[in-house]
Amino acid sequence: MNSEPGEVHDFSLSKGALSINSTKDKNVVTLIRFSIPSSCYDVNQQVIEIDDKLEILLSPVSAFWADPMFRIMSSWNIANMGWSHFCDVEPEEGKSYTHILIAIKDLYIPDIKLNENGYDNIDFSEKKALMGRTYYPHKEFVIKTFLANLTALQKHIKIDKKDISVNMFSNYFVQHIDQKTKENIHHKLYAITNPNSYSKTLTRFIERLNSVNLSDAFIDVRELMLTTKVETEKSLKEFVFRCVDLFVKHNIENHGGYKYLWKNDETGKQVPCREPDTQPYILSHLRAIFDFMGIQVSREVESSNGEVDFLISFTNSQNKPLRLCIELKLAHAVNIEKGLTKQLPAYLKGERCKYGIYLVLWYKCELFDQPTKYSVLGELEDQLNKINTNKNISNLIIDCTKPLSPSKLR
Repeated sequence: MNSEPGEVHDFSLSKGALSINSTKDKNVVTLIRFSIPSSCYDVNQQVIEIDDKLEILLSPVSAFWADPMFRIMSSWNIANMGWSHFCDVEPEEGKSYTHILIAIKDLYIPDIKLNENGYDNIDFSEKKALMGRTYYPHKEFVIKTFLANLTALQKHIKIDKKDISVNMFSNYFVQHIDQKTKENIHHKLYAITNPNSYSKTLTRFIERLNSVNLSDAFIDVRELMLTTKVETEKSLKEFVFRCVDLFVKHNIENHGGYKYLWKNDETGKQVPCREPDTQPYILSHLRAIFDFMGIQVSREVESSNGEVDFLISFTNSQNKPLRLCIELKLAHAVNIEKGLTKQLPAYLKGERCKYGIYLVLWYKCELFDQPTKYSVLGELEDQLNKINTNKNISNLIIDCTKPLSPSKLR
């Protein structure tokens, strides 16, 4: 990828050999691809034939992950944000978009001049100076083509003349192929070409984040992963808290995960697992999504003359390290309140981080009568909320008892 240092725009990535020799005696076709947030009236691909050398293909896109432009760059991570943040097609449910393919039955190379074994870039510095931005001749060709054929386009997609400008799309893909052999001679991807692409991305992210309430019990997992951008310790805590809730608590309480947190003692009686024995199970349910987000987890890290159960670390887009402590306790531990008011705050101080999560496993049922101080889970939860004076620490209790069958619920 090529980009001006310090700027998040004007990326390009190319592959293949484009020269007089590589195109000689070949029936070259030039393809220009991009996507726009305009809905298609048709459910199938439509073709607009402009003349014998030029045609426009319009394909409806029902979701951003089905968009060819997203597939090309789905693994990209720029400025610590996934490519979904930079797509011209926004990841919003219920919206439809259109993927455009402009096919030119000729070798169209407005930005370079071929030589025998390669090419030279054409100098557009004067145009850049006049425009105040990088000049992209392929985009100019697209805009002129759209304006000249607006009536034909409006029969198939919802688009107004005011929508057609050089900023209509930011990412596009140019490909040169041999029409006879289908050989890919050369292709080049142009990404984040609009000067305001990055600022729009930040604004779009804030809008998306505001639309996703991280405390919503019915939050969609995909939405959580794609719309969450971790830049502060607070957002790291909120994200990790929701992950523990979604992937650990929900699995234990609703999908039989509680079975792995009990063991048989020497007499064959079922008893709760020791705290260290529960940690691998919890971590196994978080590992995949944490790896996806670039979040690191360390267990039993020495801190303040003790060991914090989980130390979460992450580096944000400004290369600033963020940290979060998770303290795990069994509800029947003798120091269950002290763990919240004394132990976890000491770990936060030792690790120089402000935020923490106090995770408690509840086992009291007909098989196990502890803790005696609290009759039901809700009593412990109320007490922890009452004594928790640190707004930067969040409590979460997981019920590790066997749930009632839905048929037995009253």
